[in-house]
Amino acid sequence: MKKLSLILLTLLVSHYGVCQLTNLQNIANGTPLTANNPDVSGNPYFTDFVAGEVLLANGSVFGGLIRYNSYTNELEYKEGFDVFTLEERQVQNFKITIDGKQKVFEKGLYRPANANLFYERLAENNGMTLIKVYTSAIGQDSNASSYGSVMGKAFIQSMTVFLCSNDDCSEVKNNKSLIASLPEEKQDEAAELIKKEKLNLKKEDDAIYFIQTLP
Repeated sequence: MKKLSLILLTLLVSHYGVCQLTNLQNIANGTPLTANNPDVSGNPYFTDFVAGEVLLANGSVFGGLIRYNSYTNELEYKEGFDVFTLEERQVQNFKITIDGKQKVFEKGLYRPANANLFYERLAENNGMTLIKVYTSAIGQDSNASSYGSVMGKAFIQSMTVFLCSNDDCSEVKNNKSLIASLPEEKQDEAAELIKKEKLNLKKEDDAIYFIQTLP
């Protein structure tokens, strides 16, 4: 391992007592990252490797090239030709920069079926947090040949926006659903703000503006 790998290894061992890094592949030998799912096309990654910063569960911080696997809910980082994975329990949050804009990924608010999924924090105000959850599933590949059920599989990525408040998260489907998820004392104000600004809360920018502006 090179310098960064050794540093990360030390940070993990100091907290867990053992190294939890898994070497996914060696890029130089051409082994695809879908090796565990060789008959599935596409990939489950939110983005390719980009510069980022990771806050580990023990409070240590390191930077490097990272990407998020939305199928396994794990973080991966690249060191030279090697790719390693960090389990969800080892990571507190991480930040990546895309097109000059920093995106912050956390966990804790959204826990479907007790799964502590990472999510992107979009906005927060007055005890309300707007988040975006990225997930991947294996489904039918609409571009594949109809011959053979296995070869017609593909990673299908999805993004869902939720409003979280008082330990509960509700999907933002439309203006009405978001208003209904708010505390009762804020619903009239919310409806007035949406009407005044002509907001469509299915649009991410409108939803962010709404959360940041609502008194």
